[in-house]
Amino acid sequence: MINHQLIKNYSVALFENAINLGIEEKIFQQTFVLSQIISNNLPLKDLLRSPIVSKQDKMRLITCITEFLKADDILKRFVALLIKNSRITSLDEIVSYYKTLFDERKGIKRVRVTSSKELLSGEQNLIIKTLEHDLKSVVDVEFNYNPYIIGGYLIEYDGRLFDCSIAGVLQNINEIRL
Repeated sequence: MINHQLIKNYSVALFENAINLGIEEKIFQQTFVLSQIISNNLPLKDLLRSPIVSKQDKMRLITCITEFLKADDILKRFVALLIKNSRITSLDEIVSYYKTLFDERKGIKRVRVTSSKELLSGEQNLIIKTLEHDLKSVVDVEFNYNPYIIGGYLIEYDGRLFDCSIAGVLQNINEIRL
């Protein structure tokens, strides 16, 4: 695992190059697909991690995949750099940070909402509208389900957690009693 600053540096470099070419969304989509292909294929993932497999063989394999995907040249060169520097296994983290940069540029806030039950689409839409109104921004919401919060919601964005759950209230009451 490489450190967060290296992931950030690689992501920023790719993002800035994509912006200069006006293809930041296209590059995000292509890197996301490539990352999913690698993540969802355990033998491929193991092969790319293996110190026994040469960088040339890894490059040939990734070249076949990027050619099949009709990936842009900037992505092909970027992936080649990752392989050369033995950083290809960090592609998921790089794509995640790239998405953060992309969302910031578009003024989109990423929000995670955890509820005690699976929400119906109407409930999800109401939460999205409420968040967009309160945050005065377009939101990209990830909905999760966790029955242990008993009821209510956990809302996470901008590195902050708002605990509006029954479990959170009960925990606060217990802490006050002690």
